Amino acid sequence: PYYYPQNPTATTIELRAESNYYDLSKSKTLAVQLDDLQPNTVYFYRVADSVEINRFKTTPAPGEFAPFRFVVIGDTQGPYDHARDNQLNKDELVMAPFPEANLPVNAQFNRVTDSIRRSNVKPDFVAHVGDIVEDARYWVQWSREQFSDLKYLLTMAPVYPIMGNHEYHDPRFHRYFNLPIPAEEHAADPERPFFSYDWGDAHFIFLDMNGGWYTIYDIDDVPEGTGTSYDIDGL
Repeated sequence: PYYYPQNPTATTIELRAESNYYDLSKSKTLAVQLDDLQPNTVYFYRVADSVEINRFKTTPAPGEFAPFRFVVIGDTQGPYDHARDNQLNKDELVMAPFPEANLPVNAQFNRVTDSIRRSNVKPDFVAHVGDIVEDARYWVQWSREQFSDLKYLLTMAPVYPIMGNHEYHDPRFHRYFNLPIPAEEHAADPERPFFSYDWGDAHFIFLDMNGGWYTIYDIDDVPEGTGTSYDIDGL
């Protein structure tokens, strides 16, 4: 399998993969933690006998200013035009393995990924604002739309996604992405709809706004002492 970088710090990063990208229902998640790295440094890596050479960049030291480049994308899910494709039989459509299928160069890029690839710009990380796949409740959607169509994006730079409405709060979202959420906090709240991270002296905050998680106030009419807002479906 190909490995994609996740959740970098100034000195560590995780390389993550699935053992079977064609049948994710029978796949196991693989993860390798790399330690003792240098801050704000580009590394190149190749896994096993792969011909692919991929890259990642560690974050600057905490609080340190350093120029960086990132991409903000969303709605990368692909349309389904197959006549038999509907909500009842999406998993009838399966991935067909073929030699060299794991090479990003052979993936059928969607427009977002292709535009990044053609621009020859290498971002340090990618912020994904949701709707990674058309319907996250189906294995084949993840196989096609993430691990095939977004293969180049995943291996180009660490991706930080937040759930969109098309993710349906499906637990596979947290299986495929190692987000900067402490393990104990994720265990206490598996559907935690927010996270944040630092890149040098810049702070990024991600909020899932689809599930009625938050009370939304007009900026000119925010009451004092609102406390923690964690409204689900208006409750």
